[in-house]
Amino acid sequence: MVKQEPSSRHEATSKPDTAIMAGDFVIVDYVGRVKDTGTLFDLTIEEIAKKEKVYHEDEAYGPRLVVVGEGLMLKGFEDALTSMKTGESKTIELPPDKAFGNRDSSKVKVYPVSAFRKSDVKPYPGARVTIDGKTGLVQSAGGGRVRVDFNPVLAGKTLVYEITALRKVETESDKLTELIKRRIRGADLSKFQVIRENETVSITMPKETYLAEGIQLVKTMIGRDVLKNITGVNVVRFIEVYDKETFKLK
Repeated sequence: MVKQEPSSRHEATSKPDTAIMAGDFVIVDYVGRVKDTGTLFDLTIEEIAKKEKVYHEDEAYGPRLVVVGEGLMLKGFEDALTSMKTGESKTIELPPDKAFGNRDSSKVKVYPVSAFRKSDVKPYPGARVTIDGKTGLVQSAGGGRVRVDFNPVLAGKTLVYEITALRKVETESDKLTELIKRRIRGADLSKFQVIRENETVSITMPKETYLAEGIQLVKTMIGRDVLKNITGVNVVRFIEVYDKETFKLK
């Protein structure tokens, strides 16, 4: 539930077929594939995930928020939205230089297997490992040597996205809700209370989030998102309320 002070301005409800511009909050559906193989690497549509046997029960499917120009999606993806209108679907092709870049042979390193024993890691081809503060993909392991590729998995690939721009998010209250939803996918948003008062946004968290894994990082990301994307906000407060019911005390 999102509440705002009476002085807060609410914009009109999004009209269909309106042009999308930088800074707009847009709800989109998309399917991303590797052009050469047709391999799915990202999508929002549960039915397609099931049909193509890439469905995961712990994944929260459904349309996603994109703040155009924010940089959380690939630049080529966000640029494509600015050539679209709400309600429109479009297929775009992103070459490596507009996606994850070209492969860089200098990012493939060879380590002695002993470098992994210190961390009790047993590297094998296809495993993702972290070493020297970087995460990479093991290409080969044998003869006491491990070859690790630190290039992005999709480096050197041309990507194809099928995008549908469903609607814009117009009101500030809805924007705040969508920013929370983006970071806590699958959450019951009716249990959150969000109040904007002057330059401060206060978010009262539901009890079931208090000990959720990674919640401190999630709150940090939500706070940053709100400060970056909601005009005039300089402070974001997260509120947790503890009472006897929280601890099931009489």
